[in-house]
Amino acid sequence: MKFSKVKNKHLLRPVFSARDFVERYHPGFQSPETVISVFNRSFFQQALSYLKPQKTKYKDFYKISDRLGINLSPPGAACLSSRLEDFFACGAERSVIFGFAGGLRGNMNPGDIVLCSGALIDEGVSAHYQSRKKIFSYPCRKLNAELKEVFDREKIKYKCGLSWTTDAPYMETFEEVDHYSKNGIITVEMEASASFSVSSKRGKSAAAVFLISDLLSGDKKGFAFHYACLKRNFHSGLKTIVKAFS
Repeated sequence: MKFSKVKNKHLLRPVFSARDFVERYHPGFQSPETVISVFNRSFFQQALSYLKPQKTKYKDFYKISDRLGINLSPPGAACLSSRLEDFFACGAERSVIFGFAGGLRGNMNPGDIVLCSGALIDEGVSAHYQSRKKIFSYPCRKLNAELKEVFDREKIKYKCGLSWTTDAPYMETFEEVDHYSKNGIITVEMEASASFSVSSKRGKSAAAVFLISDLLSGDKKGFAFHYACLKRNFHSGLKTIVKAFS
């Protein structure tokens, strides 16, 4: 059976909007201007103890100040994207991911902080928001510059580079790691390109910061979620981002 998909769907009008959903299930919810999204529940719960944010009507979303909120999202492009749509529909103008990523190069270490300069689209969300011909999705330059400025001012060490965003973490192959790393991509994760695509479509700003939580090449290859430096750098990095946008 020959079957074709509808072309240029990113230009078409959707049946329902995020505003429709929020008005039905989260009436009265208003998002602060900037939203930080994290994905690890344990680290998130620890952060609540020192941030002391205000709980909102939206599940796992807290207000740190009138200008800043923090969101615990399930991992993955689809889950994050639907939540970002809701926040944008309710007043958010900027999204900052602070998540985990795998390092594709041997010179990377667990706990390294990486500021994403662009993301290879290998997830299913972006094609619904922009042309399927696009290979990369990009963060807001101004927002990235603000993050660089605060990291430099607070003497937070970080790297900048391209990422590979995929929906299938257990199908990251040796061939892909070798090919992408040779062509300038330094990390792999599950959310960045989608967040950039959704934000761009809605006329909002987005950026992504990662902690290296596993290594896919080199002598240190393996998982590093249990490393003490990961927890330590998560909280120091989060406090820095919060300080910048509160």
